[in-house]
Amino acid sequence: SKHLNIMMSLSVSKIARLTVHNALFWSLPLAVAGNNQQKLPNIIIIYPDDLGYGDISCYGATKIRTPNIDRLASEGKSFLDAHTASAASTPSRYCLLTGEYAFRKGIRGPIFLRDSLLINPGQLTFASLSKKYGYVTACIGKWHLGFGNKTPDWNGELKPGPLEVGFDYYFGVPVVNSHPLLFT
Repeated sequence: SKHLNIMMSLSVSKIARLTVHNALFWSLPLAVAGNNQQKLPNIIIIYPDDLGYGDISCYGATKIRTPNIDRLASEGKSFLDAHTASAASTPSRYCLLTGEYAFRKGIRGPIFLRDSLLINPGQLTFASLSKKYGYVTACIGKWHLGFGNKTPDWNGELKPGPLEVGFDYYFGVPVVNSHPLLFT
């Protein structure tokens, strides 16, 4: 049977006041195990922006119900002592995918529409390492790590991007919905 691994990343603007005007972006890089002889574990990493420890019901939230996340937590392992290297999405995503401190690379805040890909193609990432162990990977949702080798052509092909750093499939948004428009 196939094993499904999901890494979700939710970006919520002011989670306590979810309205029509507040967008909910989520990315879930999927990884499905190949035909390995060994049984690969299901791995789900929920990596949200602007979500606190008590914002999901399995950790005590009372205003928001999260039954699917609660079920995942009850059926698997929950890690209760987690940290991020940055409060901003770009550096924290960079750290998670590469295992490197973004600050040491000069990545201190969110990138903008004109920024190129921050991860070098061929660099070891969580996705490329997963593939070495038999997983097929996908990234769905908010990327926010840049595209291309120079200022991206938003009407052209967005390469290099997630596909060049270890993901087999990508469908998502390049930046946050609140990103300022930059016209040239």
